[in-house]
Amino acid sequence: MISPVYHTRISFRYMSCANRMRNISLGVINYSSHKKHTIPAYTVDANGHRLHSWRTLILPYIEEASLYQKIRLDEPWDSEYNQQFHDVKLSVYCCPSDSNRDKPITNYFLVTGPGTLFNGSETVSDEEFFTQKKQILLIESSKSVHWMCPEDISLADYEAGSVPPVTSSHRNIIFTNGEAVENGIIERPSWLSHFSTWEVFYGHVLPILLAITILVVTIIQLARFLWEYFHYNIDAIPQDNNCEHR
Repeated sequence: MISPVYHTRISFRYMSCANRMRNISLGVINYSSHKKHTIPAYTVDANGHRLHSWRTLILPYIEEASLYQKIRLDEPWDSEYNQQFHDVKLSVYCCPSDSNRDKPITNYFLVTGPGTLFNGSETVSDEEFFTQKKQILLIESSKSVHWMCPEDISLADYEAGSVPPVTSSHRNIIFTNGEAVENGIIERPSWLSHFSTWEVFYGHVLPILLAITILVVTIIQLARFLWEYFHYNIDAIPQDNNCEHR
């Protein structure tokens, strides 16, 4: 049986992944508020060739302004000059559950294409962005690319179910209205349903039960100690038998 500690660690990584996605989504929203239009999925040159990803554009909004100022935005992300930044690892862009998390990769993608708010290099007004009905803003996937690479996940691929999550049973999703689905259980084949139930139990329910048990035991031990302490002190107090000293 897999240790509950292992599942607790996995659960912590799920939560860390969701928190990183929230920080990224705030960067996207702040960019839209400042620029008065949505962030493009990527920028292009005069010939329509892709230059940079939205991940580069939001650097000033996720406390990476100094790095942003060094990158040449008028050159492709993989130009000879910009290649010097290819070894820069930004933990905010990588899911803690990815085995390649020590590399300069990303697991976080916009959902792009016709019918979304992020259709290539096109943008829409920030007003439309903030009044738009709920759409997927950010999604995590085991598909990983360099964080500077102008590549995302198309709406068609997502709807076709061809976007695997980082872990086998969970996925984190952030919506344009700010709603987050943390550790949302992905529908599993029926023959795996029993495993999924136990995975959730060990990863989420058991750690809470253990914490409650430890707290209750600690309270009981403290109460017993206080009772014995005061009981002993009361017994040790000399009793006044009202006898006169002769």
